[in-house]
Amino acid sequence: MNNQIARTLTLAALAVWLLSPAYGQYVQRIIKVTAPFEFTVNGRSFPAGPYSIVCLAPHRLDLRDSRSRVLVSLITRAVESRERNPATKLRFSTADGGHALTEIWPANDRFGYELAAPGRKTLVARRTARGSAQARGDENK
Repeated sequence: MNNQIARTLTLAALAVWLLSPAYGQYVQRIIKVTAPFEFTVNGRSFPAGPYSIVCLAPHRLDLRDSRSRVLVSLITRAVESRERNPATKLRFSTADGGHALTEIWPANDRFGYELAAPGRKTLVARRTARGSAQARGDENK
């Protein structure tokens, strides 16, 4: 009986390991950048200066300061360029004199990371008492 339980647990562990996403095998990449001016990310302001962007998983980044402290964690989506970037690039949107980080393009790569645009309306789903879902935008009336 104990032998059968051990076999079952071993097979279950093997199945979980084989069927789990490959994020555990994702190689972290650290991108060193220097922001030329004050900027915002997710509504938080950061001064000009050196930063590290750590790629933790295909769509997850951490923005870190010069002491490697995590300042903000980001969920991104992939963007693609026709050509490889010869150098790391940061793209910003500018509005009312402020700069918001919108894209990160690593050197020698055709793929970059797009952050949520500032002021983009989000769709929020809320479950009602009857079990159906309703959706509304941030500023819809």
